[in-house]
Amino acid sequence: MNADPLLPDNYKKDAAKPEGRKTVVMYCIPNNPETVKAREFFKRNGVIVDERDVTTNARWAEHVLRNAGNAIEPFIETGGNSLKGFNPLVQARLSELLNL
Repeated sequence: MNADPLLPDNYKKDAAKPEGRKTVVMYCIPNNPETVKAREFFKRNGVIVDERDVTTNARWAEHVLRNAGNAIEPFIETGGNSLKGFNPLVQARLSELLNL
């Protein structure tokens, strides 16, 4: 079992990100329209996404509720910053945080 309770048991630390690539953790429900938009945004901008389906892991769902205050999703974390949902303001903030 991993020391980080938010990582899946089969998480591989050796799957390191390529040098210089930006990463985010996205807690989500996979087919939610906002999640789909966020996923497309990250792919278009070469951002590595650690996508965490909150419907399959109670710890992830609790993490979102504890930190977002409600079930707004996707809930995105990057560089110590947390963002709720995916709208033009969140997209602009992500562009700033990730230097896109």
